[in-house]
Amino acid sequence: MAESSRAAERRDGEALPEDVVVQVLARLPVRSLLRVRAVRKAWCRRVSDRGFVNTHHRHQPTQVIISCIGRPFEQFIGFSARAMDLGAADRGRVIAGFTHHLDDLAHYVDDPLLFRVHASCDGLLLLNADGAFYLCNPATRRGTLLPPLGANEIMALYRHDPSGEYRVLYRRDGEYRALSVGFHHRWTIDLPKPEQLGDPGMAYVNLRLAGGLPPSYYSPPALVRGVVHWSPQLELAAEGLGLYMVVFDTVAEVFSWMSPPPAFNLGPPPPPENGMRYTMQLFEMDGSLALSCCRHISTVELWLMQDYESKVWVCTRRVRLPFALVQPGVSAYMVSQKGDVLVNRLQPPQEGDVLVNLQQSVLHYNNAGHLLCEFSDAGRVEFTGHVFKESLVPPPSAHPPFFWGL
Repeated sequence: MAESSRAAERRDGEALPEDVVVQVLARLPVRSLLRVRAVRKAWCRRVSDRGFVNTHHRHQPTQVIISCIGRPFEQFIGFSARAMDLGAADRGRVIAGFTHHLDDLAHYVDDPLLFRVHASCDGLLLLNADGAFYLCNPATRRGTLLPPLGANEIMALYRHDPSGEYRVLYRRDGEYRALSVGFHHRWTIDLPKPEQLGDPGMAYVNLRLAGGLPPSYYSPPALVRGVVHWSPQLELAAEGLGLYMVVFDTVAEVFSWMSPPPAFNLGPPPPPENGMRYTMQLFEMDGSLALSCCRHISTVELWLMQDYESKVWVCTRRVRLPFALVQPGVSAYMVSQKGDVLVNRLQPPQEGDVLVNLQQSVLHYNNAGHLLCEFSDAGRVEFTGHVFKESLVPPPSAHPPFFWGL
């Protein structure tokens, strides 16, 4: 009788070691986990635990976020964000979408208030549609409406570990401010003090902040080890001010600086007439800070900070592409340590084309510079610079419009 009871328990899953259960559950996609919660009370408790939520998030594959703008149809235009796992065979899935009625077709592409991915953090996306801003979890299809913000004001999204709050860093009227999501508290972030400006790095930070950090939908910063990092601004280096990276400590909520890879301090960027240009984008890759850059006509480099405490940078990849990166409408990003390169390419307009008819696609190259596939649609497709990993993190509950019909 005892033997049959133990066998029944094993069949029922009770006899599985706790660590095995955790490892299995941590590798399931969010949709499966939401179903698993109904199987056992113990599993439901485990899935809801913050420690498990963090473990599960770390085990999820990193996906790149592609934005898609369809062609206008009877005064309507469709916008969507698609998450793609470059290591998988499929072409990704739509994680958020929005349909807009257009009064002025000629300006829909350039209006950041219509639909943009502004930030990605812990599986949460900061999106906007028609001027309204939401913090959403695409995996659970929940989100919350944020107080009024401007598309060009948003600098970063981060988690403040001491309070557990998610906060938006934004700039308004020359001041940097933080917004606590769900509580709607706002406060001003202190700028460097005058006595700090004797440090060349802090003087650079002060000048960069005064000029304004780039909006996060245009040039996303990278959040690594609780610190937000922005790419260097080469124009300031050309003026003889040195080359530094602005950083923001999300615990103390203060600005500071960090040095970029040493190769970038060899001199100012080359002038445009010599056919070369620098493009840079920071990423978080497997817990490390990474810088993708194009410093040569057809080569993309990946610099990895291998020792964060000592600030040691190492160039780990160079990929030569079969075309020049100085063409109008072309930008390239190395998005993985394996050497995957994504290229945004705007098709040259044909005679008679208007803005709404321009085609843009995303090309995926491997580390040998070979084209693997092209992501294109009837409209404009673009790598946003944001990456995404599914999570169970619950934003304050609401039903944003991005998930209707998905």
